[in-house]
Amino acid sequence: MAAGDRVFVSAEVIRRPQYSGTLKGDAISLSQPAATEATISVGYGRCLVDQAAGRIEFAADYVWHQGDPLRQHRLVANATYTQRIF
Repeated sequence: MAAGDRVFVSAEVIRRPQYSGTLKGDAISLSQPAATEATISVGYGRCLVDQAAGRIEFAADYVWHQGDPLRQHRLVANATYTQRIF
């Protein structure tokens, strides 16, 4: 890879235990089922012609959920262009 190129891959797993609580004085009750979330991220970035011409990066995340009916699996992709001003 040329100087300034960047490649990344990452993975994250989050496990949330079941939760429930009440505030008796306010008659409020909260509960959340146990859930698992896994995220895989990949990306690539590089300087265009030279560093003065700017930098472009592409990234994508896939998020997988299990156990929480309010959340859905999702794919998020983005492209970022950075230009040095000073």
